[in-house]
Amino acid sequence: MRSPAPSSRRRAFVALLALAVAATALLSGCSGNKTSKLLVPTGIRPSPEVATGGLKGLVFFDSTSYPGLGSAPLPPAIVTVFDGVDVVAETTTTASDRSFTFTQLPPGDYGLVARSHAFSPRVFGPFRVVDKVREAGDLSLVANTRDSLASITYLVGTMPGFGTDEIGNFTNYCDALNVGRWTYPNVLFPQNTVPAGTFRLKFVTDASSTPGHLIGWGGDGATTLTVPVRGATARFGTDAATDLVVTFPAAGNYDFVFDERRLTIDITPTPAGIVRASSAQLAGTPPTSRRIR
Repeated sequence: MRSPAPSSRRRAFVALLALAVAATALLSGCSGNKTSKLLVPTGIRPSPEVATGGLKGLVFFDSTSYPGLGSAPLPPAIVTVFDGVDVVAETTTTASDRSFTFTQLPPGDYGLVARSHAFSPRVFGPFRVVDKVREAGDLSLVANTRDSLASITYLVGTMPGFGTDEIGNFTNYCDALNVGRWTYPNVLFPQNTVPAGTFRLKFVTDASSTPGHLIGWGGDGATTLTVPVRGATARFGTDAATDLVVTFPAAGNYDFVFDERRLTIDITPTPAGIVRASSAQLAGTPPTSRRIR
């Protein structure tokens, strides 16, 4: 038998050499954690990208039971989206914006839960999500005046004459002129003059507060606000970390408002010429002890 021609031998050698180089590159890429430019067909196609959608809408509050809640500042509302069993995402609306938006939701059916402090929580849906952000409509919350709001509220703090416990401050009760909007002083409980200085305070609702340990609605415990204070976010807590810290620039009379519907606190100087006296004082008799509502 005749030996292959030199050109045939060279071609066979080159092919074997190329195969050996390729095999070496593949093995070294696997064992040495090095990348390889060699593409190895697997027969498996990559999964196509799944289009996602979302939900958006607005939260509305019962302004019949709570007058004035048709406009800002609005109560904070927590909106939760769930897929029937598990919570998928959650967001909180702001005092100036009642809107919410959820994006990147895989196709499927979802429900929404909306809740806010002075309102009954409500479930909405189901909503079918495909590949776009769709409207969920208006989520309307109904006032819950019986279970959500305090039945009594009083102001405690480190200001002289206010004290830090309920028993010592029976004359510092607030009055709900509008449901859920607590004011001090009022026609039943007269003013205490506040001296200039920085003090810690809270609005206590339906629970006692012990000396040096304010329990109730306050602030973040760290930020010092200066009067006038308008729309400060109220936070509930049992320690100094949730006290409202306020600087009163001058001694005088001040109006305090805790809006339990919006969860905000206002402190402003009493307008000149206004005397917040109790009805009993106006009648010339000592004020009687009575609880509000």
